Amino acid sequence: MADGTSTVEVARFPQGKYVDALRWLPPVAAFDRLVATALYDEDSGASSVQVHTLTPADAHFHCPLRLELQTTWTSPARISKMKVASFSQKAIIAAASSGCLCFLVADPLQISLEAEGRLGLGASSSYISGMDLQANSSDCECVCVGEDGKINLVRLAEGQMHHKCVTDNRGLISYTAAQWASPTEFVTAGLGFTLQWWDHRKPGAPVSQSPNKWIGGSSTGVIHSIDVHPSRKHVCVVGGSSGSVFAWDLRRQQEPIPLAGIGSSSRQISGFLSESEVWEVKYDHYTQSAGLDTASSKILPVMMCSEDGILAVLESGEAPLEVLAEPCAINTFDIDPENSSDVICGLEWETILFLKRS
Repeated sequence: MADGTSTVEVARFPQGKYVDALRWLPPVAAFDRLVATALYDEDSGASSVQVHTLTPADAHFHCPLRLELQTTWTSPARISKMKVASFSQKAIIAAASSGCLCFLVADPLQISLEAEGRLGLGASSSYISGMDLQANSSDCECVCVGEDGKINLVRLAEGQMHHKCVTDNRGLISYTAAQWASPTEFVTAGLGFTLQWWDHRKPGAPVSQSPNKWIGGSSTGVIHSIDVHPSRKHVCVVGGSSGSVFAWDLRRQQEPIPLAGIGSSSRQISGFLSESEVWEVKYDHYTQSAGLDTASSKILPVMMCSEDGILAVLESGEAPLEVLAEPCAINTFDIDPENSSDVICGLEWETILFLKRS
C-alpha cells in the first residue's frame, strides 16, 4: 500500500438482532445513503430484510451520524445470503433462505420494499451457501450454489422468474461461494480451496479448475468469499480457512498467489493479523497500490474481515494494513461503490459499524 497513515472515524449502531448480511444500496440521487440489512432475532426466530437511511452528522444542529430504519420485509426463514444490484432506477435485493431465493424491489424514492418473486431451489433443508447477483437494463440474474452440489441460475425478467440448473453433483461436491465475472461467466468455490470457472454458454462442466491440494497441500480448507475485479476478470481473490487470502489468475492457473495465511509472506512481514476464518474479501478501490501501473500483474489491494475481529487491507509483497480490530467477529462488510472511503460492517455482537477513512 502506498500510504498506511490514513485515519478512521467509527460509528456504532446496536441492533439487538444478529446481523446476517448488509449491503449498500445503489443510490438514485447524489446524496442518497441507503443500507440494506438481513437481521435475525434469536429470541423470536424472526428474520427480516430492512432498509435504513444513513444520515450524516450535522455539527450546526449538534446531530450525530444516524442510521434510521425506513422499511422492513419479513422473511419466511433465516437469510443465509443477500446481494444487491441496480435495476431500472431501483435496487434489486436477492435473499436466500431454506432452499428458496426471494427477489425484493427496493424503491429508493419511496423507500419501500416489495417482494417481486420467490422460487424454491430444492428441499426446505437445502442451504444456499453462496450466490451473486447481476443486472442489466431488462433483467437480472442470480447464480446460486449449495452444499448439495447444485449450481442454479435464476433470471428475473418482466416480473417472471426463470430457473436453470447448470449442474447437479448430488452431494459429491459441496459449494461454498459464487461470484459473477462477466455477464456469462462466474466462479465457484468449495471444500479443499477448490475453484472452478464456469461459462453458462458451455454447460456441463467448468471451463477451468484449480489443481487439487494446491494451497499448502491442503484438502480440508474452505473458501467463504470470492471477488472478481471489474476490469481484470481473469483474476479473482478469495478468503477462507486459517486466515487464508489468495488470488487465482487464469493466466497462471497452477500457481495461487498468496496474500495471507497458508503459503504467504505476510506472517514474516508482520506476524500476520489473523489466523481464523476469513469471512469476506473485496477489492479495495480506496487504497492506493504501491507503484502499480495498469499493465502490472500485481494483485490490487484487497480488504478482508475475519472471525477474530480483524478488518485489514492486503497487497502482495506489502505489509498488511490493519483498519480495525474488534473484540468479536466481523462477519460481513461492504465498501460503498460510490464513495470507497466508507465501509459498513456487521459484528457478531449484534452491531452495525460504519467507518470513514481519510
